[in-house]
Amino acid sequence: MITLIGAMMTGGGYLNELQQHERRITALEESNKQLNMINERTARIEAKLEMIAPPKSGPMP
Repeated sequence: MITLIGAMMTGGGYLNELQQHERRITALEESNKQLNMINERTARIEAKLEMIAPPKSGPMP
């Protein structure tokens, strides 16, 4: 009987840990999506800026 209760408690702890990992993975995936969107937007902005004012080839005084 005690062994069964211990096994159930261990299994419950394991499931709780899996749920925590799942939440963390989901949060990391969402953060990664947001960073990718920021990187894409930054690249577009940089391209527009280069079209407006191309970088100078010589050293700055």
